[in-house]
Amino acid sequence: MTTEIKKPIKSPAFVNAVAMAKAHPDTFDVPPRSKREGVRMGQLVKVCCCEERFWVEVTGALRLKKIYTGRIDNDLVHTDRHGLSYDDLVMFCPDNIYAIYD
Repeated sequence: MTTEIKKPIKSPAFVNAVAMAKAHPDTFDVPPRSKREGVRMGQLVKVCCCEERFWVEVTGALRLKKIYTGRIDNDLVHTDRHGLSYDDLVMFCPDNIYAIYD
C-alpha cells in the first residue's frame, strides 16, 4: 500500500501587481480585474516574489475570499531568497497576478 504525501501550501509575500501598475503606469500593465478574478483551474498565471517572476498553474479557487492555490510551473533562480521551487504549492490573490497565459 502506497501513502501519498501531501505538500504544504506556501503563502509567500507575493508582489502586488496592481500596485506596481499604478506606480509605473507608462511601463507596467496587468490584466483587468475581471480576468484576474476569473482565472480557472489549469490556467497559468504569472506572479512575482523577491524580484523573480514565474508561472503558476492554478489548482483551486476560493472565489468568495478571492484566493487561489497553484503549483509553480517553472524552475526558479532565487530559491535562496524566497524558499520556493518548481512544483511547490502556493496561495495567492488576484492582485498578485501579473499575466495570464491564454
